[in-house]
Amino acid sequence: MDTTAHAQKAIAIPETGFMRFKQIQQVFPIGRTTLWDLVGRGLFPKPIRMSSRLVVWRAEEVRAWIAVQGHQNAGIVAANQVGLGKPEYHSSTLAELNSAA
Repeated sequence: MDTTAHAQKAIAIPETGFMRFKQIQQVFPIGRTTLWDLVGRGLFPKPIRMSSRLVVWRAEEVRAWIAVQGHQNAGIVAANQVGLGKPEYHSSTLAELNSAA
C-alpha cells in the first residue's frame, strides 16, 4: 500500500494578489462564520468586495497576519496591528473563538 497518498499537500499562499475564502480556509481552517466574526471584530484583515458575489483578501495582508500569529503566544493579533511596532495581543485564543462559534 502506498502511504505517500495520505501525505498532506503543501499549501501555497501567493506572494501578491488576491485570495478567495476557500484558499483562506486551506491555510486557516475555520468556518465561514468564524472568519467573518474575526473580520468584524478587527482580528483578521478586511476583505475587498469585487462584486456583489465576490469577496477577496489581499495575499500580502493574509501573509503578514499569519506571520504575526506565529510570533505571539496568547491569542490573535488584531489585523490593524500587523506591521506596527509592538502588537496588541488579545486574550481570546483560536480554540476559544472556535468553541464560541
